[in-house]
This record gives sequence, structure tokens and C-alpha cells, in this order.
Amino acid sequence: PGTKDATAWVLGGGVAGLLGAWPLGVIAAIPPSPAVLLVGAPLGILAAVFLYDWINSPTNNTIKPLAGFAIIALLVNLSAAGGIGFAGVAGSFWMLLALALFRESDHDRRPPRPLLAPTVATLLAILGVMCYVSGYSPVLNSQSHVQAALNDPAHAREHLQAAAVADPLWAQPWRQLASLSFDAWRRGRNLMDLRHFERYMATALELDAASSSTWQMSGDHYLEAYEYTERATDLQHAVAAFRQAVELYPADATLRGKLALVLRMAGKGQESAKEAQTAEKLDALTPHIDQKMPESLRRRLMQTPE
Repeated sequence: PGTKDATAWVLGGGVAGLLGAWPLGVIAAIPPSPAVLLVGAPLGILAAVFLYDWINSPTNNTIKPLAGFAIIALLVNLSAAGGIGFAGVAGSFWMLLALALFRESDHDRRPPRPLLAPTVATLLAILGVMCYVSGYSPVLNSQSHVQAALNDPAHAREHLQAAAVADPLWAQPWRQLASLSFDAWRRGRNLMDLRHFERYMATALELDAASSSTWQMSGDHYLEAYEYTERATDLQHAVAAFRQAVELYPADATLRGKLALVLRMAGKGQESAKEAQTAEKLDALTPHIDQKMPESLRRRLMQTPE
């Protein structure tokens, strides 16, 4: 009570946000399509027209039901589609929840300080630039180098090394470097290529230690290397990799089957039989074809150990 009408700020902020999203979106990995303005702007204007009375004079009696309905709708969607871990989705949920819990204070409020808003806006702009330079720009640069590696296979290694330098926290360039080195070893059986694979794979696992698929990739390659080299260290790496992959994704029948296979190769028959039995149960339970064990793996598990 007693404060200036904020309707112009609310509507002006909506317009500024929509117009500002376009130039900012152009520098993103996936720039916005013209539909953002051609479809989004008319819908936004229509929503503002219908909600004008509420924007002009909001009260607890109107905020709470609207926010509550929106929260219910969003939770119904998330229960089916997932995605609450994504910042854009979770942000909407927490904002709506804050609106639903909002209670206007009966105490007199202090008048706003005239320099507070410009100061906060300036600080936010500085933080935004710092975030882009230190966090977002490296990601975009690294992604561009990875795409260049796909478009220029002859110089893929150089592009991927540049991607790793641009974003040293991203495991994907190291995964692809490991794959390139392993493919080179397949073709020429050069021990140096295998050494490069081991180094690149170790870095990828260090950066992506919580990824079951990265551990599975490591296990697959070390298993293939062992079947050619018969080195005990390669088999040990394969067993350790599949153990970690199963720990991170215990319901995957294929991972369980591969772990059973390498355990049998390592002479751990009892543990191998237990993992194979679990793999069969999981395989029978899943209705998804892409989650079932490959037939080649199933046949190898059914073979009598030598």
C-alpha cells in the first residue's frame, strides 16, 4: 500500500525479456527459431490481456489459486515426462511455489532506495558477463571443435584436442580421442596407439566418473584388447570397468551379462554365475527391446567355460 503502481514494470519486463532473448539466443548452441517472435509474442500479449486485472492489482486471493493450479499442472507433466533436474524446468517450479507461499506483510515497508535497482542491475550484468566468459563460452567453443571433428575426419584428432583445451571439464573430447586411438590400434596393432587409448580413457573416466556408459565403453575396449593381447592387466581393467558400470546402473541386463563374462574369464566362476543369473532375470523383466541383452552376448554366456 502506498507504493507506485508496478503494472508498467511487469509488462515492460515481459516485452524486454522477449526482445532480449532473441539476440542472446543467437550466441547459444541452438539459436531460437522465428517462432519465438511469430508465435510467442502474440501468445504472450494474449496472456497479458487476460491477466491484466490480476497484474494490475494482485492479491493473495488471486495469486495462490493461480499459482497452485500451475504447480499441479507442472507436476502432472513432470511425473510423466521428467526433467525437474533441468534448470529451465525446475526454475519455473520453484518460482510458482514461491508465489503460492507468498504472504503480504502487514508491516509498513521502507521506501525503496533510488540507487538500489541500478546497482543490482549493474552487478547482475557483470555476473552475467563473467558467467559467459568463464562457463558458457568454453562450452560453445568446445562443442564447435567437436562438430569440426565430425565434419573433418582427416584432422579429427587435432579438433578434439582443441576441444579438450577449450573446455577441460568436458569428457566427450577425451572419449572420442580414446575411440580414435583404439580404432587405430585395431587397424595396425601398434602398441603406441593402445597406450594413447589408455591415457585418453583414463582422463575421460576421471572427468565422467559417474557415467555408466563411459565405464562400459572402457570395459568393452579393454575386453577386446585382452582377447587379442591376452594381457592380464587388460582383463583386470575390463573387470574393474564393468563392476563400476554395474554399480552405477545395476538394472542393466547387458552390463550384468558383460560383467559375468569377464569374471568368468578372470577365473571367478561363482561370482560370474551369480551375475549371469541376475542378467537373465533383468532381461526377462524388461519389456524394452533396446534394453535386452544382445544375442551374441547371450550365446557367449551359455558356452561352457574352457
